[in-house]
Amino acid sequence: MEYLRGGLLDRGAVRAPPVFSVLVSMQDLRLRYTWIRDPGDALREEDVVGKTDEDLFDPDDAALLVAIKREVLSTGLPQRLELRLAFGGGRRWFDLRVHPERDVNGAIAGILCT
Repeated sequence: MEYLRGGLLDRGAVRAPPVFSVLVSMQDLRLRYTWIRDPGDALREEDVVGKTDEDLFDPDDAALLVAIKREVLSTGLPQRLELRLAFGGGRRWFDLRVHPERDVNGAIAGILCT
């Protein structure tokens, strides 16, 4: 870090571009969104909660997302993938992490996605 002193770091040039944000969502066993947090404000919670990926994405992207999420629900193993999805009028890359969420008895109750 010594090399950054007096250089780019001090001038404020080192920062994350505005295109990077972490969207966090929870889906139930039927893969309906129960909540979503998007610090980039690209998605509003009231437009997503209660819907499924089929409601929000084009058919090919939705089928891929549903297959990944159903595998996590059936195996209980988390997944991490890089996907290119239609979003915001174009196609963007996403680093998708899907984690099983368990209830107090250890049964899978849904998924958490980041």
